[in-house]
Amino acid sequence: MKPRVLCLVVDGVEELELVAPVDVLRRAEVEVVLAAVGHARRVTGRCGVVLEADGVVASELALPEAATVTPTPWSRVRYSTTGAET
Repeated sequence: MKPRVLCLVVDGVEELELVAPVDVLRRAEVEVVLAAVGHARRVTGRCGVVLEADGVVASELALPEAATVTPTPWSRVRYSTTGAET
């Protein structure tokens, strides 16, 4: 079974900080799951590149993973009693 890595992303992510590790991991035959934090699967990067995640955290993704990658500006993430908000 291939290792599985969860990569958390939010609006404002630095695109290269997301794409580079995902590329390296996938070349190493690691299953990478992109998970948007919030309520929408679409995430807009810092330079305006729109990315579509595989799912949304806490709604459709099974945890735990082998590892978690967080190339995100976490200062922009706020948590509420109903889940994460961006």
